[in-house]
Amino acid sequence: MSCTNSSYYLYTDTFTCQIICNIYSGYIVSSINTIQTCVPCADPYCLQCTTPAYGSCLHCNNNSMLTAGFCSSTCLNVSYYIFNSLCVLCDVSCYSCYSGGNGGCIRCALSYVNSSSFCVQTCPAGTAIVPTTLSCGCDPRCLSCASLNYAYCITCQNASQFVSSGQCLDSCPSATYFSSSACVPCSTGCLNCTINTCWSCQTNWYLYNNLCYTDCKQISQQYDVANNNSCVLCPNGCNSCSGAVCSSCVSSYTLSSSQCI
Repeated sequence: MSCTNSSYYLYTDTFTCQIICNIYSGYIVSSINTIQTCVPCADPYCLQCTTPAYGSCLHCNNNSMLTAGFCSSTCLNVSYYIFNSLCVLCDVSCYSCYSGGNGGCIRCALSYVNSSSFCVQTCPAGTAIVPTTLSCGCDPRCLSCASLNYAYCITCQNASQFVSSGQCLDSCPSATYFSSSACVPCSTGCLNCTINTCWSCQTNWYLYNNLCYTDCKQISQQYDVANNNSCVLCPNGCNSCSGAVCSSCVSSYTLSSSQCI
């Protein structure tokens, strides 16, 4: 119950007196009234503690890991990794990890996504967040994609394909032409074109001087030719006409027998 010599320590678990208190073997020095005692750490896996209470451990035995003052067979939280028999907090970018730093993440933290084994908050240029994997990338057809849409291609994996409205195609669709590895829209109303030149117009549009119009009357002294959807000049002096038949004349001309003289 007490030791004869004050230099001895009373072990409170074995009720024995020892000359030393094994503070590196799971004990801590304390006192009961004037008696020096050696009290075991509350955690049986703890080798060194700061108080007898749970959660105050500094070092655990070889069969357990230290996490925030506690000893356990594994780390108590997935946001820790084991290093030198200690549970060490993962990088702030990691939800779980196998080593320290941003490159040791197994799963990224909230608001972070995986980019080539690193957790980032913003995907690199040419990539976007892929919702199914929460990683940076693009649709398999894309070599690069828009930053806000992983399925909207900027360039294609297949170099022989063309980009049109974010899609990789084997050939450019109608109303577009190929330029700089992409399908570029023709001018308004145009069906087939090359750069700066329209060859034919869409239905109910009319061709004149490589441009398409919804009404040939938009162009001075023109008339519609329905058989080839193009606009052709009226006869000289006509203000409006249908084919070769004038219906009105320009200033200084007079209408006579469907002609302007």
